[in-house]
Amino acid sequence: MARVGGNITIFSAELVNGTGAVRSDSIDIGSHGTNFGIAIVATSVLGTPDLLVQYEQSFTRPTTEGSADTNYVIPDGAPDIVTNLTQETYFITSVSAVPMNYIRILITGQAGNQTDTLVTAYFYRMEDA
Repeated sequence: MARVGGNITIFSAELVNGTGAVRSDSIDIGSHGTNFGIAIVATSVLGTPDLLVQYEQSFTRPTTEGSADTNYVIPDGAPDIVTNLTQETYFITSVSAVPMNYIRILITGQAGNQTDTLVTAYFYRMEDA
């Protein structure tokens, strides 16, 4: 059985200003993949980034992509993707999603995050063909 999959650019030099938060657009995973991962890099000229990276899931698309939505929550018991992302090289890990149709990534600046932190990230999905 062959493995097929692909990556989706979810952030491309997205500004996470200080303790602000950004959300990716929702990604349909309901019928697209069984194994998921993320590759993320954060950079800052002013100092070291300091980010909390989590995921939210839902049964439907949000009313407005990239905005808070009551249908999107962090699944009960779900671990953070990374609690303090401070490295300025790629961080790559798996994402253990629950069986819901949609997922999106939530990145929040921590107290030590810089005002010029830029994030680039890719979401990966893999399935048997």
